[in-house]
Amino acid sequence: MPGRSLTSLLFLLVFLVGLPAYGQEVIAFQEEGRAYFDFGVFAFEEGDLKDAETNLNIALSLSPDNPYVHHYLGKTYLKMGRYEESMTYLKRAASLDSKIPGLQYDLAFLHYKMGNHARAASLFQAIAQEEPEHVLARYYAGITLFKQERCAEAADYFITAAENSPTIRANGYYYAGICYQKTGDIDQSVAMFNRVLEAPEPGILGENAARWIAALKQKEVRLRPFSLFLKAGRRYDDNVRLEPDDIDLFSDESDWATLLYLTGQYDFLIRDRYSAGIGYSHYQTWHDDLDAYNLIGTLPRLYLSYNRQPFILRFNYQPVYYWVDSDSYLRQHRLEPEALWRVNRNLLTRLSYRYHDNHYFEDGERTGHTNEVFGDAFYSVLDQRGRLFAGFGYEDTAASQSDEFYTRWRARAGAQFNLPWRLDFGVSMEYQDKQYDTADRVYGVERNDDRFIAGISLSRRIYKEWLKVLAEHRYTQNDSNINDFEYTRNISTLSLTLTY
Repeated sequence: MPGRSLTSLLFLLVFLVGLPAYGQEVIAFQEEGRAYFDFGVFAFEEGDLKDAETNLNIALSLSPDNPYVHHYLGKTYLKMGRYEESMTYLKRAASLDSKIPGLQYDLAFLHYKMGNHARAASLFQAIAQEEPEHVLARYYAGITLFKQERCAEAADYFITAAENSPTIRANGYYYAGICYQKTGDIDQSVAMFNRVLEAPEPGILGENAARWIAALKQKEVRLRPFSLFLKAGRRYDDNVRLEPDDIDLFSDESDWATLLYLTGQYDFLIRDRYSAGIGYSHYQTWHDDLDAYNLIGTLPRLYLSYNRQPFILRFNYQPVYYWVDSDSYLRQHRLEPEALWRVNRNLLTRLSYRYHDNHYFEDGERTGHTNEVFGDAFYSVLDQRGRLFAGFGYEDTAASQSDEFYTRWRARAGAQFNLPWRLDFGVSMEYQDKQYDTADRVYGVERNDDRFIAGISLSRRIYKEWLKVLAEHRYTQNDSNINDFEYTRNISTLSLTLTY
């Protein structure tokens, strides 16, 4: 068949001249076997895997001990996803000639695809050591080490691959960033993600890297053993009440006030699952005219936390003390256990119980205790740039005087959003149904109040992340079956806040 022989000769010349094939050192091919091998390699390079399989099997039948035919059949089945068959032929090729160029890399890649990451990693590492310029071997050594959670070793391979290949650069630095994050080296992790952003056209990896950087910075703040928040501002109140403890004590007068709120905490114990610390909060108001409503609150705190994702258990104890116009007003002991459940990336739920032991210095008839159960849910939206929340709770308060016993149902909902121009916006609403257990000793009827509270806030960062200007407005309407307890109230506040 002269036509077929001529075709075979032409393909043989093409492969000898134009392809990085195996030249004259190939183990004894019969003439037709070499032609079918060349047809198979050509089809493989063109992506026609079925034709490659057919021709290579014919070549193998003619040259059954040729390692190169076994190698290319293994490569073909690897690309076809027929991994067991690929393993048979690649192992046979290695037993015949382990020095075939690319054979060890193909074996390593096959182990990787089959999920044998330990064996794949050792092969990729050996190739990288023998051929330092083999960028893909370094990259996949990193991948397979990462799969085994050997992150410290993997990071070095990712970085070397990224530094030596523009096409792998963004991927290499990105995975190196994740490795450092897993080992707890936040500074190095942020540095790697920043290199992703510096790579030409990082695309979706750049967007993910930017999210990682923001999350790591927040985590770094959370992991600090101490934190501080300060709020100072001016407030206009058109119906001054005794805040924050008892808004039934009202003045029916408006006034300006200066307010200060300071809170800080220090974690003296931080472990993988446990943490414990102490905190202190201070609240104070100075009214311009109504000095009798000046309030000071001191709120020290001891807290314990147990973290076993997706659940977190916390316990707070607070001995609280309030002064009104420099006189002792209220002492409380607060016990507050709570459980949080991170349902998924966007949804967090919380169930809390609060017990307050209340002692009123000037009004002993109100001395008693409070039990409250409350459930909350928080849902992130707009790719973590917004949060919706809602909650529902029940409170039962007992006192020395029977007409100070009451129960209260509470429901609340709201939203917070990060806006352009470094603005943060929030809105909230709350409804309360408060029912007293016995008839009021003055009015002779059982008191029943419905209270609606709505709030809105807008803040802007004016220096980095820690200094903000905050504007707030809150509206309260209290309806009661006793007219003397009906009122409306508007409070507008402008403050500076500092967070560290």
